[in-house]
Amino acid sequence: MTENEEEAPAAYAGGQVSTSVQLGVLGDRPTLDVPFNITGYTNKMMEDNQVATVDDVIVHDPSVSDQTLSGVSSAWNIRGFKAQQQDVQLNGLYGIAPRFYGGVEGVDRVDVLKGPSAILAGIAPNGSLGGTINYITKRAGSEPLNRVKILYGSDSVFTQQVDFGRRTDDGKAGLRINVLNRNGETSFDEHVRTDSITIGADYKGDRYRLGFDYGYVYNKVSDQQYQLTIGSGALKTMTSMFKVPRGTKFGADGGYRAIHEQYGMLHGEYDFSKDWTGYFSYGLRNTKMEYFYNNFSLSDRLGNATMKYSYNNQVNKADSGEVGVRGKF
Repeated sequence: MTENEEEAPAAYAGGQVSTSVQLGVLGDRPTLDVPFNITGYTNKMMEDNQVATVDDVIVHDPSVSDQTLSGVSSAWNIRGFKAQQQDVQLNGLYGIAPRFYGGVEGVDRVDVLKGPSAILAGIAPNGSLGGTINYITKRAGSEPLNRVKILYGSDSVFTQQVDFGRRTDDGKAGLRINVLNRNGETSFDEHVRTDSITIGADYKGDRYRLGFDYGYVYNKVSDQQYQLTIGSGALKTMTSMFKVPRGTKFGADGGYRAIHEQYGMLHGEYDFSKDWTGYFSYGLRNTKMEYFYNNFSLSDRLGNATMKYSYNNQVNKADSGEVGVRGKF
């Protein structure tokens, strides 16, 4: 958080790429002054391109390739190393962002860092090495905001979103609320239903700043797409890779993945002097996931295949925190 947190950061011509980024222990820094390959994609970029998930953001980065197979999970390669939704940061903190949901309706900026980042924010929970994706959450601007968005896309996905923002007359306290509902058939030939709410609040004192974030999401994907496994027997006899018709689906009917996720985060800063600032962050996340899916395996070159069904029901909890002092001589 910075003293001008309520205003959107300055951007380059076109407004889609931010001139500043967040670098963990180094705080907010001008993009051109940092010794890292990092790009900050602004909310204007997400609005202009009708972005719904983090996958829709990273496709604009030539150093990142999207490896997402289905709406049930997000995965990508950063400089050749696999990364996933579980290793996304929320305002610089690992483990707090939704574990299985990649929606960005409550996100103001997405910072994509290519290269090692452990020195800035520690090691990613699942060990992603190629880089880091960091969500910067929305805050209320200086002007009142009342926005209603209605979208229709993919195969037949209908989305409704309400975005509300207010600050007090003195500008010190702000509140930003986003509510979203999404329902329909996606381009993966899956049925998706999403209900989410994100709340971002902040307060600026003379020498201190406080920020609070809360989010809840229910996301269910039915009849999900799934990968094809080619068995060793088929590999031994294959002389070339077979062609798969466009629209082929290896996920069996009746599968689903349903999640309930709640997360919250508190951040604070205090200025000891004009050159030295102390800061802390602490967050919690609770995820409940139920998953019924299949493994489709090709046994031999004749086309014989096996289908194996699996059921997974889990609760995943996390808490994460940091504390430090930032300054200069």
